[in-house]
Amino acid sequence: MPKRRRDPSHSPGDGSLPRSSGAVSALAALGVLSGFAIDVTLAAVFGAGFETDAYFIAATIPFAVMSLLLGSANRSLVPLMSMWIGEDGREVARTRTGRVLGTAVGLAAVVAALGIALAPLLPRIIAPASSPETKALAATITAILFVAPVFRAGSEVLRALLNADFRFYSAALMPLVGNLMALGVFIWLSGRFGIAALAVGYVVGGLGQLAFLMAVSARPGLAVKPRGVAGR
Repeated sequence: MPKRRRDPSHSPGDGSLPRSSGAVSALAALGVLSGFAIDVTLAAVFGAGFETDAYFIAATIPFAVMSLLLGSANRSLVPLMSMWIGEDGREVARTRTGRVLGTAVGLAAVVAALGIALAPLLPRIIAPASSPETKALAATITAILFVAPVFRAGSEVLRALLNADFRFYSAALMPLVGNLMALGVFIWLSGRFGIAALAVGYVVGGLGQLAFLMAVSARPGLAVKPRGVAGR
């Protein structure tokens, strides 16, 4: 059976590649700057103290898990999804991506549940000499931060799909969307919940990234719904 070929209308022309690369680089730089803005705001609001110590202790394992499990997801999935779109068609790609999305979110949920269960122990292992107050706050923040990988896993799958479909701008916006939402929630709630508001902000930012990418991917007919491995 002959293989389908990608519709050339979905590929950028040769002349558009330099402009596309420059715009994507600019969006990536804005994402980095928005992350720096979070760090600056954190330092300005809380400075040095047990709350800041607790946050950095708490962030160690959840951020390491996200980097370890999701850091190479985009590079691994883009060639595969590009082949699905080009050879098997957009409907098949949509269905298969839905299975990948469901599996990724499910596995991330298991990791998150394990991390939340271990949250009271992790600060004692990472910073055994810290004060009981610092450890207690770090445990709370750790549990909140472990929710973020669930949304991040789904976002990485959809970002790979957008890159495979040559929609680089939307994919490059993902970090900026998440960081701006995290920063906004942090500023809004820090007076009420203290430094834990930043952890809540990262969770809300992750959810916002996922919602944004689902909305963007749906527009040209690649709407993806999470499916089980055997789902139709």
